[in-house]
Amino acid sequence: MSGRWHLVAAALLFPALAVAVVSVVARLPLGSETVHFLVYLPWVGLALAAGLALLFGRYGALLLTLLLLSLYLLAGLAMTGAEAAAIRELLALALGSSLLVLAIRPEPWPPALVVFLLAALNGAGAWLLAGGRWPDVRVALVEPLIPAGVALPVSAPAALVLLAGVSAYLVRALVGRTAVSIGILAGTSAVIAALHRATDPMTAEVAWTIAGLAIGIGVILEGHRMAYRDELTGLPGRRALMERLTRPGRRYSVAMVDVDHFKSFNDTYGHEAGDQVLRYVATRLARGARGVRVFRYGGEEFALLFPGASLDRAWPLADELRAVIADSPFTLRTSRRDPSRRGSGGGQEVGVTVSLGVAQRRRGERPTDVLERADAALYRAKAQGRDRVVADPDGG
Repeated sequence: MSGRWHLVAAALLFPALAVAVVSVVARLPLGSETVHFLVYLPWVGLALAAGLALLFGRYGALLLTLLLLSLYLLAGLAMTGAEAAAIRELLALALGSSLLVLAIRPEPWPPALVVFLLAALNGAGAWLLAGGRWPDVRVALVEPLIPAGVALPVSAPAALVLLAGVSAYLVRALVGRTAVSIGILAGTSAVIAALHRATDPMTAEVAWTIAGLAIGIGVILEGHRMAYRDELTGLPGRRALMERLTRPGRRYSVAMVDVDHFKSFNDTYGHEAGDQVLRYVATRLARGARGVRVFRYGGEEFALLFPGASLDRAWPLADELRAVIADSPFTLRTSRRDPSRRGSGGGQEVGVTVSLGVAQRRRGERPTDVLERADAALYRAKAQGRDRVVADPDGG
């Protein structure tokens, strides 16, 4: 299963896990000292998530985190049952509508819009606490669908908005498959679980804490992915390669891979077609590499890492990958981004080949030196006619 599909599984599993944690903790016989301590944890978790979202420029996650932080503050200010019920109603409406908007427009979010929405939310909360009342709105089409005996913690309209927001954002999470969307789903699921147990204050503390931690962890993981993954191909990037090569005490071989005649291909068919070729080569390398790690090095270059392999073992594997690419048909798709090239090459089958240079790490050698020798071998492969693998003669 690819890393992206692992995120799909996580999008379905982690929200359920967050709900389970809230439900289990709500049943624990905790003392008054523990409950008093739990009051401070949501501030820590949500503030940490907000800081991370701001640091990484994830303004959608920042909006949701600050929204939860504001609602947690408003819930703490509610003194009567009517005020608490009004804040729960505001929570369901604000959370559902925010998720709905985030599903339609995930990123980027203008910071000014975040400030405006938060100001509107806090204004509505202050108005409710000052004695304001929600209009008595009924949804005749929704209320008959609620099973008899089921008591909702909020009105049917608010529940409908919340359900629509969660459903839309779940679809977005499954399509986009990002760590941030999974964290948001897990965090909001925990808050909804606490909303269902509206009379249990301890559950609320745990739920808001889980919400902050889930969103914060999602932001960190997404930042890590953006730093270490190539956006075009989905492969680990050069930074990930260098980090792996610096691990001490490892024997390995590396291969530098270059797409043959890539510049002329770009000039003939356009840059979008060039991107298609790079994704195609990346897919073929990743699928055909048994025990080989594939990286996007930059431009039309890729790098292969053969952990624990000598040059005699790495060269046949590299040649096998070269043959897979050369023998596989590749069909250009019609350009969507460049109208002037629309139809140029669309549906046409073209040949794609790669050249490779392989080098084995010597004892005590720096990773940059191994890559330089592999790169020199790659240039010899291109000079000898391309579509071939050349080993560094000094390796071994």
